[in-house]
Amino acid sequence: MVSIAPLQSVVAVYGAGGVVGEGGLASAIGGAVVFRNDVSGACYIGVWDARNASRFRSDLRPRMEIILLRHAPDARLSFWGAAKERPLRN
Repeated sequence: MVSIAPLQSVVAVYGAGGVVGEGGLASAIGGAVVFRNDVSGACYIGVWDARNASRFRSDLRPRMEIILLRHAPDARLSFWGAAKERPLRN
């Protein structure tokens, strides 16, 4: 399972950093995945794994409306990264 959101939404919650803005999310959850549409320039950042996806959605939900889609975005997987250990939740 992968959960993603538009770059601007993720940066508003977790902060920026990293190559395209995924650094805040990667620090908070222990990794991030980036999808990019080369034609439109749209960028989506998210996480994989059911536990990470649930935490990601829980962090975003108080700040914005969440819509669950059961298909991949119109974008290609650009890159992903993961920490060796899951960070502790504050």
